[in-house]
Amino acid sequence: CELLAVTISKENPLAAPFVDAVNTFYGRPDLPIGVPKDAPHRDSKYLELAEAKADDGQALRYPRDVGIDGGQKLEDAVSLIRKTLAAAPDRSVSIVQVGLAVNLAQLLDSKPDDHSPLDGPALIRKKVKRLSVMAGAFATIDANNRYLEANVRNHVASMQKLARDWPAEVPAIWSGFEIGIAVTYPRESIAQDFSYAKHHPVREAYLLHSGPEHDRPC
Repeated sequence: CELLAVTISKENPLAAPFVDAVNTFYGRPDLPIGVPKDAPHRDSKYLELAEAKADDGQALRYPRDVGIDGGQKLEDAVSLIRKTLAAAPDRSVSIVQVGLAVNLAQLLDSKPDDHSPLDGPALIRKKVKRLSVMAGAFATIDANNRYLEANVRNHVASMQKLARDWPAEVPAIWSGFEIGIAVTYPRESIAQDFSYAKHHPVREAYLLHSGPEHDRPC
């Protein structure tokens, strides 16, 4: 498969620079990045890595082209999704939603534009093969039958719209928190599998977010 674009679903001036730094680390410095409109502001423990310095104290530890204020110069997330879908073969694109559903909710409301004469739902029907969503809880979690999973809780309205209005003709696969806690990312991997680079953004971000003694639910 080929990664076509990355969109951000929260407002934070460090989010786009961090995404660009990770893309650059993995050899994709020109991968398109879309930034949201009217999304909630969210702080993150690991975004400080976008500003981290190399061992010389001068250069960036993780090179990037997007500046801290660069989100203002990047394309709107919904516009980028529409452009990416319009340029793709029919029924070829898989969308992976791992955060808030702000961008996809706005995509569903989008109107024809310079990228496509189709509105959002019609463009989805024509171009999208499947949607994979990390959200919700569809089983009892820690004896709680109404567990409020973070991607739903932090922006209920957009996730409700996604669930209600996503075109039925396009398969949507919902991975609830019950799957995440059953398939955890092992701390041993963080300790052992990223040593091929002196500094690795995934390892350092994980440690800032979860620490070295946590097996993070996937």
